Amino acid sequence: MRRNMQEVVPGVFLGPYSAASRSKLQSLLDHGITHIVCVRHAIEANLIKPNFPNSFKYLVLEIADTITENIIQHFKKVKAFIDEALNLGGRVLIHGNAGISRSAALVLAYVMETYELSQIHAYSMVQQRRFCINPNEGFMIQLREYEPIYQAEKTLRNEQQSSEVQRSKRTIHQIEMDNRSQDKEVVPGVFLGPYSAASRSKLQSLLDHGITHIVCVRHAIEANLIKPNFPNSFKYLVLEIADTITENIIQHFKKVKAFIDEALNLGGRVLIHGNAGISRSAALVLAYVMETYELSQM
Repeated sequence: MRRNMQEVVPGVFLGPYSAASRSKLQSLLDHGITHIVCVRHAIEANLIKPNFPNSFKYLVLEIADTITENIIQHFKKVKAFIDEALNLGGRVLIHGNAGISRSAALVLAYVMETYELSQIHAYSMVQQRRFCINPNEGFMIQLREYEPIYQAEKTLRNEQQSSEVQRSKRTIHQIEMDNRSQDKEVVPGVFLGPYSAASRSKLQSLLDHGITHIVCVRHAIEANLIKPNFPNSFKYLVLEIADTITENIIQHFKKVKAFIDEALNLGGRVLIHGNAGISRSAALVLAYVMETYELSQM
């Protein structure tokens, strides 16, 4: 068992260098490995090395197996590398020389943070799958120190997300009342307003607000009244939607979300308007906010 790699959590394997040696290419491929973390001391560089740079993506870390080595500095980097692999549908092997101390410590840190486990519980879980793990005492101390660090970071992230969600909670009534006379930024980068906010006299105002994309909502019979006034200045999405209770507006929700996401990903800002900015455009913005921020309608 010591000489083979084991899958300690889904998609993440821990093992010795022999599991990634030149004779093991087919085994790595059979296990679906796409990424490899290669851990070695500088003096081991001629012995422990990336053998298949054309077949796998490597992260090579210079780490000595000593109690004074600062391994905690590598925890975030390894987690990001593993997360990237898993998000792409890949699988990762983390190995050092024996797969016992350095690589085991990196995997333990990943398991602790990802699965929100204490050092003790993470150790027990990983050891059940690879019984020989035995990080040196210096690494174990750093793992204990890492536990409150990642927990504090998680708490901070949750507080920031909660604050963002609270800022984004606007009822239909609030959105309607806020936007009767002017465009308002209802969530970061997304403005809701009446057609007058995008009329011919408002070019400078739109530019001052950083608007780059505009969703123009109108009924077919309003085409001569509500129209894209600045096709050379902004990217438009024009939707023909009647303001009636029988209109199928839900068919447009995904299209509008994709348009908004495109704008925000490019660093832009979006105005969604209909005629008054009360009903049709408000419904589109509400659908976007509900899906993006995982909120209920109310």
